[in-house]
Amino acid sequence: MGKLDLLSMHSRRSSTIFRAEFYDAVLLNPPFSYRGGAGRMVPDGEGGSRRVSPSVAFLDAAIPSIKPDGVVIALLPLNALESDRDRWWHQRVDAPAIEVIDVLEPRKFPGVVARMAVVRVSRRVVATPVATAGTARELTEKSTAVARSVDVEIVRGRVPVHVARTWVSGESRFIHTPDLRRGVVLPQAVVGPAHLSSRGPLVLLPRVGRVTPEKVACWDGGESLILSDCVFGLRPLRSGLELASLREAIVSDSVSLAAAYQGSCAPYLTIARLNAILEEVGLVGSHVPASP
Repeated sequence: MGKLDLLSMHSRRSSTIFRAEFYDAVLLNPPFSYRGGAGRMVPDGEGGSRRVSPSVAFLDAAIPSIKPDGVVIALLPLNALESDRDRWWHQRVDAPAIEVIDVLEPRKFPGVVARMAVVRVSRRVVATPVATAGTARELTEKSTAVARSVDVEIVRGRVPVHVARTWVSGESRFIHTPDLRRGVVLPQAVVGPAHLSSRGPLVLLPRVGRVTPEKVACWDGGESLILSDCVFGLRPLRSGLELASLREAIVSDSVSLAAAYQGSCAPYLTIARLNAILEEVGLVGSHVPASP
């Protein structure tokens, strides 16, 4: 018997119970929340490191302790499987195989409001591909072709509401989810610095919360807007793609749109799932920074 902190390299190295490829099975209930969204750094497999949620960092640290044919059974917040922050960890070449055994609704456990997933994790053996000049050239050509076919720019807002409330003057109007009503944008009086704004035209929709077709709104004014960090903006690029047509494509399947908003607590939309919505209606999206 013993204790260790899986999120501490020092604790893992000095522990007598943490041994590489030693256990047939490991049962985990990792930490769910983290103040300020700071996350934890884990190796990226390329000599560097990247930030993930504590629950994924906990899982990443535990996997080396199981045998090649061992298994980890973990209780994870649903966000750990869906968030943009953790997505790279699931998609890297040496990512483990993860099977979702069950999804637990909020309050399955007393006092816990998050949605959770019970997962089975095992090692995945992947052969390293041999790169050739021809392969690299083909990938470059494909990447260029995709870049040229972008129909819609995806702008994720970046200004928290509590920051906007400190402003007393400015040149650009601030937009938050309550300002998206009946398919149009009805901005409030809050204004802020122009360098934080994004130019239109835009189709705006919530990033966080329950979505309805009425909350997907068009902004065709010449004025740039400062987008809340709870708002996505879609900027049409393709010739002939009008705002009204883009909005109609997004809300055409309201059931699928609502289902794309997921999360352990408040439902939210990721850039990846928004891209999937665009693909379903035959459009190619590309994420760009929120800027003029």
